[in-house]
Amino acid sequence: MGRKAERIRAWLVGRSGVAFYLTALLVAVVIALNALVYALTDRYQLYLYAPEREGDIISDASGLYFERAMKGGRRVEITFCQDEGRLKQHATGSFVLATAMALAERHPDFLSVRFVNCITGYDENGEYVDLSKYTEDGKRPITDSSVIFECEGNFRVLTDTMSSVGFSDFFTLTSTGEAYAYNGEEVLASMICWVTEAEHKTVYFTENHGERADISLNSALVCSGFYVDTINLRREEIPEDAALVVISNPTTDFERSAGATAELDRLEKYMQRGGNLYVALDPVVKRLPNLEDYLATKGFELSGGAVESGAIARDIVRDDRNGIPPDGYSFVATPADNEVSKGIFALIEKYTEGRVAVESAAALKLSQGAVPLLQSSPNSVTVRGGEISDTEGSYAIVGYNEITNIDGVSHRVIVVPNVSLTSTELMTSDVYINKGFIISAMSELFGGSSTPIGAHTVLYESTALRDFTLGTARLFTAIIMAVPTALAVVGAVVIIKRKNR
Repeated sequence: MGRKAERIRAWLVGRSGVAFYLTALLVAVVIALNALVYALTDRYQLYLYAPEREGDIISDASGLYFERAMKGGRRVEITFCQDEGRLKQHATGSFVLATAMALAERHPDFLSVRFVNCITGYDENGEYVDLSKYTEDGKRPITDSSVIFECEGNFRVLTDTMSSVGFSDFFTLTSTGEAYAYNGEEVLASMICWVTEAEHKTVYFTENHGERADISLNSALVCSGFYVDTINLRREEIPEDAALVVISNPTTDFERSAGATAELDRLEKYMQRGGNLYVALDPVVKRLPNLEDYLATKGFELSGGAVESGAIARDIVRDDRNGIPPDGYSFVATPADNEVSKGIFALIEKYTEGRVAVESAAALKLSQGAVPLLQSSPNSVTVRGGEISDTEGSYAIVGYNEITNIDGVSHRVIVVPNVSLTSTELMTSDVYINKGFIISAMSELFGGSSTPIGAHTVLYESTALRDFTLGTARLFTAIIMAVPTALAVVGAVVIIKRKNR
């Protein structure tokens, strides 16, 4: 045994051992440099991922998007407001151009693309085009980042006037304004469908309650064929053209009183004339008594109760079997077994396959005819204040209700007690169909007219679900780096000792 140990020691301090240590040191350095480059790229967006083939930027579902318009003999023209050569060199505009050209090549009898200089007004054939008619009542000027969609006199213009990215309407942006993902096919398909439709409705986001309306939720509504606007219920009534009111993750409560001008009274007045409501609630923020009591009248109650401190805690669903990270608080949701949910998912399955992921979802108690749209699995439990509070399973995590008043007028409500159906990291993903779920729900329940659910998305970073998996990733990274690093340290010590002999 002593001879064997001596041989091992001799190998470790000999030339072979030194070579082994140097190799380990090199591996550690490479890993460290790779981690550094990745961190800098992730933090400062040093590059944009470009698909290798032009065909990669459009899906096979585009024929389904345009089927009705093509059968009707419609033709859509897409106008870029700068020269083709300059556009091809544009960091983000080139993506939009490539997608538009790929769609036009696939559907040549339905789509065409032209280029007009926004300063001179002349197109690539030397013909003058009066761009002033596309300024939409002068609200937004035509610039070189404008893209115009037109069909039989019906037009829609997308112009990037706020972002340094350029053509930002076709991208999902992070909170710091950098490109997170390219949604070109989805936006192009939505606008093409939009101009082929005769009627367009408006969605209003409430404001002044700390609402966090992520740009991806806004994009989903635009892609559903709606105009999107905001409304201050403290100051104004809900307009007659409102197809839907959205309350997105508020942090302060709504006013309710006997007065006709209170916020929730204005909301109820709108609902009674046949309005619709979509409410997303963050279950970890403080309780909003007025809003929650109002939702209870519609059949929705966030499950929870008092904990030892006297505070109200939500029943947060944990589903270990379908969990994405090991803790199970982020998991894949299950379509509910009812006709409303089946209709929504039937439309999704027409275009694509995928799953809806949720994070920190509160359990919903449903009454007055409300039904679940999404639910957890039978193996799930709820946790309140760090302790398991219920083990029944199959909890509603998205609910829907249609209520008919005494005049026979119906209004519809969706309640979503989690932020995963409004947040960029999950709404824009090539794995999960959160945005597709919302677009399909808008089409089935609220009169949305466009359905680009299976559109291809290009993510600019591979960490679309980093909030779910970052802890696990860090653990594995630490383990991977620890081994060569430890060997490198031991090797450095041996090399220094040999040198000092």
